[in-house]
Amino acid sequence: MVLRSFLACCLIGAAANLATAAELVLTEQDVTEEALVQALAKPDAEPEGEPVVRARGIRMMERPPEGGRAGLLITFLMDSAQLSGSARTALGTAARAMRSQRLGNLAFTIEGHADPRGSSEHNQRLSQARAESVVRHLSDVEGIPRERLTPIGLGSTRPLNREDPGAPENRRVSIVSR
Repeated sequence: MVLRSFLACCLIGAAANLATAAELVLTEQDVTEEALVQALAKPDAEPEGEPVVRARGIRMMERPPEGGRAGLLITFLMDSAQLSGSARTALGTAARAMRSQRLGNLAFTIEGHADPRGSSEHNQRLSQARAESVVRHLSDVEGIPRERLTPIGLGSTRPLNREDPGAPENRRVSIVSR
């Protein structure tokens, strides 16, 4: 019984670490339509003609069960939710991926993240404003229907780089398919 509990704890811990590691993080210049489609497509949204293998039992998953996830290192002005020119270009690529055949029928949560500099309340407001800025751009400029996009600010609660809290990858926008 103790061994079974120990193994269950190990599997849960490994799955939690894998879910965090499963987020593909792209810098603005590395954002491509294909990379985003691959990262955001739900496991059941395989291309036509390719079989979907189903198995029973415990297995490690490459993606969180709710869908795909991609972190974008979107550049904002310091302490601002205003998008830079390179961020707008990257979001144009993201919009093309969202209109693709594999993603065209999915909705997305746009998660804003901040590093821990500043108060929790400030980081929460800033991350929400950044998520809303991305949604506004995707909808108003790129033509993605707003009802497919839900902004949420997560403040500094989900850093990717816990070793270096001020690292740029902790100031990101994540796109999660649902």
